[in-house]
Amino acid sequence: MNKSRFRLPLLLSTCLAVPVSAGLSGSEPAAVKTITLDTDFEGASVGAWEQVDDTSIEFNILADNDGTSNHKRWYSFRLTGAAERDITLRIVNAGDTNASGAWRFNAPVVSHDDGETWNRIKNARYANGVFEFAYTPETDSDWLALVPVYNFSRWLDLLEEIESHSRVSGVELLAESLDGNPVHLLSLADPDIPESEKHSIWVVGRQHPGETPGSWMIEGLIRWLLSDSPQAAALLENCSFHIIGFINPDGVLRGNFRTNAAGLNLNRQWLDTDPQAPTIQAAIDRIVHHHETHDDILLFSDKHAHSSIRENFFYYNSAEVTSREMYDEMLAFKRSFNEINPDFNPDGGRDGGIAGTTAKAWGYRALGVHSITFEAAYQDVTYGPNDGRYMTVERYLALGSDFGRAVARFFYEIPSAED
Repeated sequence: MNKSRFRLPLLLSTCLAVPVSAGLSGSEPAAVKTITLDTDFEGASVGAWEQVDDTSIEFNILADNDGTSNHKRWYSFRLTGAAERDITLRIVNAGDTNASGAWRFNAPVVSHDDGETWNRIKNARYANGVFEFAYTPETDSDWLALVPVYNFSRWLDLLEEIESHSRVSGVELLAESLDGNPVHLLSLADPDIPESEKHSIWVVGRQHPGETPGSWMIEGLIRWLLSDSPQAAALLENCSFHIIGFINPDGVLRGNFRTNAAGLNLNRQWLDTDPQAPTIQAAIDRIVHHHETHDDILLFSDKHAHSSIRENFFYYNSAEVTSREMYDEMLAFKRSFNEINPDFNPDGGRDGGIAGTTAKAWGYRALGVHSITFEAAYQDVTYGPNDGRYMTVERYLALGSDFGRAVARFFYEIPSAED
């Protein structure tokens, strides 16, 4: 197929991170540079760095948008020229980043196969504002990052892969970002059942660039809905899914942690949208139009990840601002989800009001439906059968697919083969 359907010409001009600065003091290190931090690829980011000796490197985390923002925690780079050597890396400004207290239980990730698989580096410690971790690279181009990377190109490849599936009812260009990148609306449904006879569920993802687990969950949900599972097929007979899976491509391509190209936190733009957040306004317009013409929305879900809370959980709306019936139904849905996937904590998160400017608050205020923020843990969890184990790509994907299973079982009483 013609890839231009998904990729605009400006994509490549925005996908390279800020060039590396060699030397924290602004000068070249005295020793011969045998190790390099490479950021010449999509979504990469690292601040000033220097090689201290043959086996150690110190670097800074760069704030969003080339250091112009107050938000900084994301890093993604390739460590070159260090294969089979015991290497120590130190983030010297870790104490001056978002969620700095979370470094004490942080475990970075590494890929030896260009992002196909990710493993945790658990030999790490945090002290006096410096985060240090050590491991032995397997290749001369290991990829290191804060959490398992999910870049914009992977999302575009997924859309291209599934576009012709019989249950994909549409891949719509919803908007263009400030940098000219496409934002798509993916719709999944049983083609033989009229839209008027079904509910709909709306899903938004990747408002915050560094929260890659949200994208892994969305991919898990999509792949399950399009699988040969009888439960998934039955769910799509009753309910269509509309997924705006990558609403901040600019921030991801720039290697940002939390903001878009204009430095805006998009999850604070749902009440009075800034003109510099056009993708949020486009999403609002499209969802409201669907609501006004169909009046069938069952649930609105915004997928995120949390860097400091070691749980997979929901933020949701309280009984005081919705109703006791809706509140009790959400509590029961959380318990049902936990029965399917104990990685989800039904007692985690908290309820809240609708006066804020987040997607969750907007969802109930504008639509009057269940509205949740689904947060996945960046690191390990502290409960259940995986207590103390760090999250993996496979577990993120399972949270996404099992969210679909929980919707099928709880709201539509559609059993799975295991029930």
